[in-house]
Amino acid sequence: MCGRVHAAYPQISQALGEAIVSVLLGRDSPEKALRSCADKANAGLLIPR
Repeated sequence: MCGRVHAAYPQISQALGEAIVSVLLGRDSPEKALRSCADKANAGLLIPR
């Protein structure tokens, strides 16, 4: 392991935390929360052209 963190890590971590909280509070279904999290993570990982 090289010890470096991907630049998108904070964005992905926040999206995951929000998804978990939304499910625990009953605001979203697990499926909807996971889809939202995946969309945000994918957006963070896009390479600008």
